Amino acid sequence: MGNEDGAAGDPWWATLDHSKATASNVRGNHDDYAAANASNGTQSNKYWATDDAITTPDLTLDFGKPTTFNVISLREAIQLGQRVDDWALDAWQGGAWQEFARGSGIGARRLWRGQPLTSDKIRLRITRAAACPALAGIAVYLEPEAGRGH
Repeated sequence: MGNEDGAAGDPWWATLDHSKATASNVRGNHDDYAAANASNGTQSNKYWATDDAITTPDLTLDFGKPTTFNVISLREAIQLGQRVDDWALDAWQGGAWQEFARGSGIGARRLWRGQPLTSDKIRLRITRAAACPALAGIAVYLEPEAGRGH
């Protein structure tokens, strides 16, 4: 997970760090396209990508301990075009994956906001894509209750 731009000075916009990213497929099994590129916290030209034939992969963030969050930011490597049509997010709960969100399109940025969840790890599943996905960012945050617009 990494620091995201656009919210400087907003104290909740500090990423929950120390996750390990893994993916079901990495383009050419090459470090240039590793899962960690989507969660490395930099605004670089690096991204996670899959082999051309793989259009429904998944990417997992393992926090290594129970972690509470309520915002997830997703960003495609938009310089390559918008590729992801549909996606879902799962949390590891009770020894199994449980879906907690789904959506259409990611593009330059997609924010999921919901009730706080606690999990050791989360998984992004790309369920439909026009071409092999290229994800530039995935970040997880905990927005304080005061900022949730009650």
